[in-house]
Amino acid sequence: MKSVFLVFALAFTLTSGVFEDWPEVRADIYELSELCVNYTNIDNELVVKSMQGEYVDDPKFLEYSSCIATELGVIDEDGKFVKYNVLKIFIELMKIEVYKCIVHAKKETSSEKRSFEFYKCFLTSFDD
Repeated sequence: MKSVFLVFALAFTLTSGVFEDWPEVRADIYELSELCVNYTNIDNELVVKSMQGEYVDDPKFLEYSSCIATELGVIDEDGKFVKYNVLKIFIELMKIEVYKCIVHAKKETSSEKRSFEFYKCFLTSFDD
């Protein structure tokens, strides 16, 4: 169950501003979400709640999250993870977080302060 929510959270992380410089990626994810909303007939309110971090154990929501995961290519038709695709997506997300923290930390003038700010940024980037 956690793995399905992880994939779902990943899809919405892509739409929540992490990829602000990649409007085409965000458009693709929104299109994917719309496709899965139509396919599953999920109540839009459940989707909005999930984007705000409130997940419900609802059959339609589970079907929706499975649709997202399948369409992203991280889960195959049999419900098994496609490890390469999962890793590829997480590596891209990690690159973005690292770059964001480098930009944040390089404003500092000493290497000690830069290191500290990078470390703090990187660890707190996973709090949301």
